Amino acid sequence: MQSEDLQQIKQILDENNKSLATKEDLDGLMLEISEKMATKEDLDGLATKEDLDNLALMVKNGFDGVDKRFEDVYSQLTSIDSRLALIQSEITDIKKSLAELEKRTIEDDNVLSGEFLNLQKRVMMLEKKVEQMARS
Repeated sequence: MQSEDLQQIKQILDENNKSLATKEDLDGLMLEISEKMATKEDLDGLATKEDLDNLALMVKNGFDGVDKRFEDVYSQLTSIDSRLALIQSEITDIKKSLAELEKRTIEDDNVLSGEFLNLQKRVMMLEKKVEQMARS
């Protein structure tokens, strides 16, 4: 046994407050150690450093693809943002034009209303004159 093994055995004994007094004690300790110890078959099922390196590489490659897709999405969103800014600018221009048109329409309505009233007065005067002429 190596010194590390002996130290582990001593640690187990210390943790369980035991000492090796008899052969039965030693047999029991060996049985306990063999139950807890990994076998070659147990170790065969574990991943090796190479397995873990390959897994890390696969994960990294997967994230590289995700990063590329995020860059594409970001590019598309940037394009959409610029188009939305243009649309917003056009809407602002349309609102301004509409406000100016509304103002002119109100002004035109006021002028036409005044002219209509003047014409109405003139028609009323003409009707009175025609009525007067008809009486005479």
